[in-house]
Amino acid sequence: MPKKLDPTCATPGRWITVPSQMTMHGGTRLPTFAIVATGPDACEQFVGRAHPKDGTPADRPIVEMDARLFAGSKAMATLLLQAIAYEEDAFRLDMPVDGGDLVQWFAEWRQDVLSVLGLVANDQT
Repeated sequence: MPKKLDPTCATPGRWITVPSQMTMHGGTRLPTFAIVATGPDACEQFVGRAHPKDGTPADRPIVEMDARLFAGSKAMATLLLQAIAYEEDAFRLDMPVDGGDLVQWFAEWRQDVLSVLGLVANDQT
């Protein structure tokens, strides 16, 4: 059963990627990058490990892109919940929803989404 989406459990704050490694079952060491949240509320919280394609420093931009997604996860989860909550009863009960109101709401919500994506893309949270 899937867990309920809870933005309070999402990664807060800024992030860094740190070269690391992971020991596989057979003892092989696999180069990875650890993703660590470093914001004021994060307390150097480890949030994940990204496996680079080739395990070389050249893969760092790809790993940092993943880290930006981790960093923006709280805002993105909040926006998804807002979308689900809009006229929730009307959608659930298959009742009419005013198209004009929906378009206006979506245009405003879309700006919030673009803002989050812009913040994430610029390494800001």
